Amino acid sequence: MNFLSSMKASAELTCGKLMLKKNEMEEKRRKTMLVCGKAISIMTMACMFIMMSGMMTFAAGSKSSASGLISNIVAIILAMFRWVGVVLLVWGVAQFIMAIKRTDAESKSDAIQTIICAIVLISLKTVIQNLGIDGLEVKDANI
Repeated sequence: MNFLSSMKASAELTCGKLMLKKNEMEEKRRKTMLVCGKAISIMTMACMFIMMSGMMTFAAGSKSSASGLISNIVAIILAMFRWVGVVLLVWGVAQFIMAIKRTDAESKSDAIQTIICAIVLISLKTVIQNLGIDGLEVKDANI
């Protein structure tokens, strides 16, 4: 009986030590998370402050107007269309040459469609300038 009681006491002592270590580790983890949580919170607030703080900007002057801005945007887009058209034209010609080599009718028609789309994209600026849309003045892109 004495042996069983000593085993029980030993088991309780071991379990108590394990529970104590577990509680100590839990407390240490809680303190670490508290410190890290505060640091993370401070960093988050600092980032939000930096992102939300305003930056002073100045207008270009009295020369700029809404129609001038729209005209500049249209000119930039048309310049991009022109360059995309040039790339598509080169691609379509290369496709057409390969289709002639393979004697493939479907590839030839696809290549011709690509070439036609490229020609339309390249000439789009001239078409829009000649349409004379209500005060839209298309100039060269001023970037």
